[in-house]
Amino acid sequence: MNKGCLYSLISIAIAFIIFFYYMSSLLNFPFREPYSIREITDNFESNKIEIENTIKYYNSILPANTSVNIEFNNGSVEIFHLYRNGEVSNFWKSSKIGIPLDSLLNELNWTSNELTTLNKKLLKSNAISISGGPKRIEIGWIRRGIGIYFYQLHADNLSSKEIEEINGVCSSIFYADNIVFTYGSGAIGSMCFPGI
Repeated sequence: MNKGCLYSLISIAIAFIIFFYYMSSLLNFPFREPYSIREITDNFESNKIEIENTIKYYNSILPANTSVNIEFNNGSVEIFHLYRNGEVSNFWKSSKIGIPLDSLLNELNWTSNELTTLNKKLLKSNAISISGGPKRIEIGWIRRGIGIYFYQLHADNLSSKEIEEINGVCSSIFYADNIVFTYGSGAIGSMCFPGI
């Protein structure tokens, strides 16, 4: 093998390593460990009051027979899904697919004020997203790669049967009364709670 070919192979290998490192840092994957149950519990307990305040606000601005899934990143809406009357309307900041954000806000009779307030309340809760309706709300705590850790809060305490069903699914962990910790892996990967 001549020196030119060897230098080309080394350059390609270095470029690949730099690219892989850069992409993995963007996705928080695969070099970071999953969060432990202790970290998830500690974060929930230290932000419990703010999480409850965020849910109260969310329920107060959510029209009847409607639910949304909204995720923020650095103060801007990344994902917004509106569910109403069996229909879904979507907005993804990262793609051209879906309808404009203003159209979703109009359907909800929301303005940028509601979005700003919701984002501030989520930030105070150390969270990035909220979804659901009055009977069950999911607060998205943090992303790990394309997966996300959630706090699922039910309006009523869960029955023993419901707790058994929750604990029988590898993506959920019953915490207490009406609170379940869940993990959504996103489009790819194991649906199971990491580290369990």
